[in-house]
Amino acid sequence: MEEKVYAPMLIPTLCRDKHFIRCIESLKKNTWAKYTDVYIGLDYPPNEKYRDGYIKICEYLKSNDFSQFASFNVCKRNVNFGSVKNMAALRDSVETKFPYFIRTDDDACLLYTSDAADDKARV
Repeated sequence: MEEKVYAPMLIPTLCRDKHFIRCIESLKKNTWAKYTDVYIGLDYPPNEKYRDGYIKICEYLKSNDFSQFASFNVCKRNVNFGSVKNMAALRDSVETKFPYFIRTDDDACLLYTSDAADDKARV
C-alpha cells in the first residue's frame, strides 16, 4: 500500500502577530493537523517599527505547544530577507522533502471541521 504524503503548510511572516497567532490557532483546530507539517518563515525586522510584532511572534513560538501538527518548523532569519526572498528560501527548504506544498499568508484564518453540517452553517 502506498504511503500518503500530505502537503505541508508554508507561512511566511514578519510582524503581524495578531494575524499570525489567529492563523496558527485556527490550523491547530483542523482535524487533519496531525498529518500536517508546518513551516514558518519568520523574517527579521528591517527597522524598529516592525520589532514589537516580531517580538510577540517570537514569544508565541517559544511559549506554545504545537504538538497538534506532524511537525512544526521555524526558519528564523538573522537578517531581513524581505517578503519575496523569505518565501523563496522557505519554499526551497521544503521542495527537497515534499513534491508539493500549500502556501498561505499569516493573515489567513483557516477553520476546518469534519462535520459537513457545521461547514454549511459557516457559509
